Amino acid sequence: MDAMPSVGVQRRHSERRPHKVEITLLGKSAGLEYKEPAHTVDLSDEGLGILTDNPVDAARHLDPGQILYVSGIGDSRHGYYRVVWTRAEHEQAPTWAGLKYIN
Repeated sequence: MDAMPSVGVQRRHSERRPHKVEITLLGKSAGLEYKEPAHTVDLSDEGLGILTDNPVDAARHLDPGQILYVSGIGDSRHGYYRVVWTRAEHEQAPTWAGLKYIN
């Protein structure tokens, strides 16, 4: 019997990639959790983000400010939500962020 492709691969082909997303950065500083105000980014900007099914490996290669979109996480009842990694100029490691598709 042939192996079934992963759900992430199936969804990637069936979903239309949105043009804009709303991102809320989440992280920890000195042991305290913080949440930045949500802001909207336009995915039509070339090189803004990378869609991947393997975030652990891909996040190691992020440039500062680059966004990594992780597929396969979401709730269609409230719009599609994903988990992303991003890295600010002052951070050594990627930071988890919440992502909401706008359109």
